[in-house]
This record gives sequence, structure tokens and C-alpha cells, in this order.
Amino acid sequence: MKVLAYIVLAGVILSLVQSTIIAAALLLAVMILWGAFFRPEALFGLLAFGLFASTLERYPLATLSALALFAAIDAARGRHG
Repeated sequence: MKVLAYIVLAGVILSLVQSTIIAAALLLAVMILWGAFFRPEALFGLLAFGLFASTLERYPLATLSALALFAAIDAARGRHG
């Protein structure tokens, strides 16, 4: 009987963990929508940084080459203001 009680307790704990993860995911989605409406520049900056970090992790040489190319183009154009 104790084994059955431990199995039921484990199921309850796993259910609570799953509910917590779902609540955190919903909160994240609401916060992203909130950011899109009230602070879009910060949200898109965060998303761009995440995209850059992900690309750098997967394709380091290609990312650094593209970054160097963009820097060279920006330097060739000069500063405007």
C-alpha cells in the first residue's frame, strides 16, 4: 500500500510541476504581447539579440563573417550625423 501511495504522490507532484510550467509559458506569452504593444523597440531588440546568439551558436564562422561584412559596409558608408 505504501508503494501505491508513493506512486499517487509522484503523480500529484508531476501534475503540479506541469501546471507551473504551463502557467509560466502563458505568462511569458502575455509579457511578449505586452512588450509588443508598449515597448516594441525593447522587445524587438531582445528578439534580435536572441536570434543573433542562436545563430552565433549554430554557425559561428558564418555569423562572424556576416557581422564583419556589415561592419565594413557601415564603415564604408561613413557616419551620417
